[in-house]
Amino acid sequence: MKFSWLTQYRAALSACLLGLTLANCGTVTPRTAFVSPPGDLRFAEERFNAGQYDAAEYYLKKVLMTVPDDRRALALLPWSYFYQDRFDKALLAFSKLHSNYPKDPDNLVGMGWSQFSLLNYEKAVETFEKAEKLAPDNFQVHKGKGFAYLKLFEHEKALAELGKIYTPEEIENIMTLWDEWRAGNGDALLKVVSDGPGIPALFSLPAEHPRYPGALLGYPAPGDPKLLNQAWKLFTERRYKKAAGAFQALPYEQASSLDGKNGLAWSLLRAGEIKPAEEIFLDIQRNHPKFPGALEGVREVEKAKLNKAAYAQYYFENGKYRIAGDKYKELAGHFPNWPHAYSQLGRIELQTEAPDKAQPLFQKALDMDPANATARAGLSAIKKTSFPELFQADEAFKQEDYLSAARLYFEYIDAQGKSAPLTETLAQAYNSLAWSLYGKKQYRMAIGNFMKTLDRSDLRYESAKGAGLSYFILENFERAAHFLNIADGLRPDQKEIAPLLDWSLLRSADPAVSEKHFKQALAKDPLRYSAYLGLGWIYYKRGKPDLGVEYFLKSISLDPDFALTPEFMKMLDRERFGWQVYDRLGWAYYHRAHYDKALELFQTSAQRQPGKSETLKGLGYASYRLGKYREAIAFLQRCLAGNANPFPMAETVGKENAIAPFKLLTSVQTTLGRSYYKLGQYPEAVVYFNLELGQHPNWPEVHDGLGWANLKLNRLAEARAAFNEALRLQPLLYSARKGLNEVKQALAEQQLQTSVSAEENGK
Repeated sequence: MKFSWLTQYRAALSACLLGLTLANCGTVTPRTAFVSPPGDLRFAEERFNAGQYDAAEYYLKKVLMTVPDDRRALALLPWSYFYQDRFDKALLAFSKLHSNYPKDPDNLVGMGWSQFSLLNYEKAVETFEKAEKLAPDNFQVHKGKGFAYLKLFEHEKALAELGKIYTPEEIENIMTLWDEWRAGNGDALLKVVSDGPGIPALFSLPAEHPRYPGALLGYPAPGDPKLLNQAWKLFTERRYKKAAGAFQALPYEQASSLDGKNGLAWSLLRAGEIKPAEEIFLDIQRNHPKFPGALEGVREVEKAKLNKAAYAQYYFENGKYRIAGDKYKELAGHFPNWPHAYSQLGRIELQTEAPDKAQPLFQKALDMDPANATARAGLSAIKKTSFPELFQADEAFKQEDYLSAARLYFEYIDAQGKSAPLTETLAQAYNSLAWSLYGKKQYRMAIGNFMKTLDRSDLRYESAKGAGLSYFILENFERAAHFLNIADGLRPDQKEIAPLLDWSLLRSADPAVSEKHFKQALAKDPLRYSAYLGLGWIYYKRGKPDLGVEYFLKSISLDPDFALTPEFMKMLDRERFGWQVYDRLGWAYYHRAHYDKALELFQTSAQRQPGKSETLKGLGYASYRLGKYREAIAFLQRCLAGNANPFPMAETVGKENAIAPFKLLTSVQTTLGRSYYKLGQYPEAVVYFNLELGQHPNWPEVHDGLGWANLKLNRLAEARAAFNEALRLQPLLYSARKGLNEVKQALAEQQLQTSVSAEENGK
């Protein structure tokens, strides 16, 4: 049973936070935060393979802090940036690598694709040509040059490059897709990396199915690619058995690579070896869940199995259930982990009026695939006919009518008698009754029923989770930790369990035990905000407030909504942090775009210590983001009155104003300029942007602001110069590109009007 308990557990967790006291904490030997444990490179590669590029970046930087010249970490870091659309940082990292390893063409390929993504197509061509001198047959070199030439409207050169790596049919498909992209996205917003499965991008072109060499960028190149290319050539020639043999005969490094395993799986699948192909695809998908070759392979395997089931389905549809059953049993024996076969066998048993035999078959299908619609519908049909009271109870539960659901479940259980064996149906009724009681907030009674099904493998996770949640809300944190730990072990992918487990241990276990748990948790998941918050509490209570606040800030940056509940804010008031802490918390919220909360924190800081320029700056920035421009101006001018040179602020420019997100330096004066611009006071905006220009002539924000203000004042030449300079300094700044287009349009209209006037005067 699923149940929405988020609100209750957040409230309970907040109460838990308030209950933490100094008595729970001891002393600790001073140490530096975030020390890199062994195995960081392995963790980084695991996260990179899983498509968790922010976590990969975190681990790679930890590796490079201790081993600055680690070649693998250095090679992987720029691709971690690249796949996060941080192309400017990727380009810088690739450039440094090229300086250190000038004979390695892979770094030039990375530079070329980064420049392409930054819309610098001429420079991309130059870089790819440098790579071509080192690796004349490199696939990515010709591909990169080809698409860069397309963006430069040099179609003959583009087709010449693409013709070196694609067939005429593939080029035709690519050009059709290219025209669709151009029609839909215009000039700039071409995706290099796919936004999701099945969404075309330059690195996952349909023409590159099923190898997808673009999706392999960043992974280790397994030696000389000649043998791999020969094996793939056999595949493209449709000599699938020979291709499978060639992939199997590869040296271990190549056979175990992502490219090698993908090639073997596709060759086996095309040769009719469905089962071993599926095993390889699933193995790839476990470690590389976003790799398109494996994603499509799994779908193709499912189609192939359904094709094999065509005869069984034919007999089923014609009412020949015995023959259909024999066929599906044969398929289930050959594919023991295929839920479709078991759900179809369940349907056959239902048709032959054997619901007792159908139920375990449907349940087995659901164990393999919890979303299996056929199995769910089958179980619901069984309940409706064989157990109408349970069906009614389930319907009441779905409607969140927990009172009726609990009554109906209890009536069914009571009718079975106390000595009734714990059948699958009865166990489900106990578990559902427990969740209904949980919904009614009768937690102690819920726990008693969860205990009845805890030892059943099919219900152990649900029972442990339910018991853990109930004990947590009852503030029995030791018991909560015990059961939540069981649930977390059974389903570590269920992220909602982690914060409850963390705080239960913090409240019930020895501080040293909690500290060890949090560090181990962060070794597995560096983005686990509750572990940072827990360590913050431990260090704060041990007399290390600065270190504690650092951990608080890290937690807030990961999940500010959860980390600063109203109860947590009460704790801040009770602990009497200094104004600096509220400022830092305010900026943490600001950078997460929670501007109303940021404003509230800056106001609290101002109450603690009025007149601080950093607090006034925060009030001004937050007010500007909330559209309170006059208030922003007042705060920012007071800030400048007290401090003529406040620190600049690095802000993230989002996708609405950027080709890809990036960091941009702003200041009190640029924010004043933006505020006056929003109020339509363009001359005042120009004044403040010019003041900042004198101090920071290389800031894109200054030139972009000047461009827009001058555009509104119809100073088109000055606006064009400003936008061009902004783009020179930061090619990702789409706001400046948009402004430049508006200037060009205004100049064209101006020229047209001049021509019309001249023509009229001539007449």
